[in-house]
Amino acid sequence: MSTDVDVVVAGGGVAGSTAAAALAALGWSVLIVEPGQHPERRLAGELIHPAGVAGLETLGLLGSDFQAAVRLHGFTVFPTACETGCIDLPYLSGADRPGVALSMDHSAIGKALLGATLAHPRVTLAQGWRVGGLNAPDDAPIVTLRRNAVTETVTCRLVVAADGAASAVRGYAGLHHRRIRNAVLTGYRVPAEALPRPGRGHVFTACAGPVLAYAISGEDARVLFNRRLDGTVREPHAPPTLDALPPVLRETVARAITAQSGLRFVSSDVRVSGISRGRVVLVGDAGGSCHPISASGMTMGITDAVHLGQAIAGCGGDIAQALTMYGRERRSRQRARVLLAAMLHEVLSGDATTMGSMRSAMHRYWLGSDRARAASMALLGMDDLRVGTILREFVHVGLAGSLSAFARFSLPMMRHVVGTMRVQ
Repeated sequence: MSTDVDVVVAGGGVAGSTAAAALAALGWSVLIVEPGQHPERRLAGELIHPAGVAGLETLGLLGSDFQAAVRLHGFTVFPTACETGCIDLPYLSGADRPGVALSMDHSAIGKALLGATLAHPRVTLAQGWRVGGLNAPDDAPIVTLRRNAVTETVTCRLVVAADGAASAVRGYAGLHHRRIRNAVLTGYRVPAEALPRPGRGHVFTACAGPVLAYAISGEDARVLFNRRLDGTVREPHAPPTLDALPPVLRETVARAITAQSGLRFVSSDVRVSGISRGRVVLVGDAGGSCHPISASGMTMGITDAVHLGQAIAGCGGDIAQALTMYGRERRSRQRARVLLAAMLHEVLSGDATTMGSMRSAMHRYWLGSDRARAASMALLGMDDLRVGTILREFVHVGLAGSLSAFARFSLPMMRHVVGTMRVQ
């Protein structure tokens, strides 16, 4: 293990690997500290939007391991439990990049990115170690590493916290957070052939939803059930409701529920007090998280890495100036991501009495024009990251429905807007 490096990256997942690659490309030596916590045993992001794919291309991380990834060209929304009347929402495409997302088992994505990053001669890995403390974060950080009863210290110029929404490094740096649970997601693995629309992500919105489904390989798909929480209620253990699924997929998932325990994930809104302090900076979910309904988590982590590297390069290596620039740019992206996720979850998971009309209005809006579908996918795919665009689109959705339905939605909408303005 190197004891003095330019950068210590806490976490070797998607955000950590891409951040290490971006900083190594600047000529900095990087040590990735990865405890190794069996990612195959947990439910985590498996879809990378086209903006994230472009970021991986920029960093040179799209190696041969990604040949096994499924190419997704957009989403299909199913307003009813039938395969007729569905709504296609294609990704935007242009000269700079094709409108194609990548989907693959999370552990396979993490392994592919870490392997590609470690191919860089300036990147080393402390496997099985964890960051156990941090001193002098404002000057030359001294990072304490622990593995069992062994302790090491590493002096560096910059610490990158990429250790997830429950980041320990964030706390060591004196950055605080607030966590509000919003849902429990349970995932099951089913044969990919059971999905009605190959090459698409699936969103089933008929009832008790949303239910999300997408292929993660040529043979397998993931089906995710969302159970809404209000932030205080303990997770109920009722079985998933299958009424929103078309018959073939419903029968397949019913068999999977009988045979599998399912992977479970408690989704939370995590708001942080700041994105950096001294020479410690947050990337990915360590910098805040939200409901995964827009599947933006991995794309956010990748674009964080790209923008952090660009900020440091643009400031000539001036870390303080670069972190200020990065934090300002990231705040805008994170606010848009949080607001979109909160409003979509409000509409798609609300009960029929309060949100059924808004769901119907959203379906009519998407059916109404190519412009509506393109605008929505620009937001979902993280091509448009403006809060104003999100508000404009939801006003259009309201106009496609009834005034009474939109009035009922206005109060939670304003609550989410006010909350978003506090996002760092």
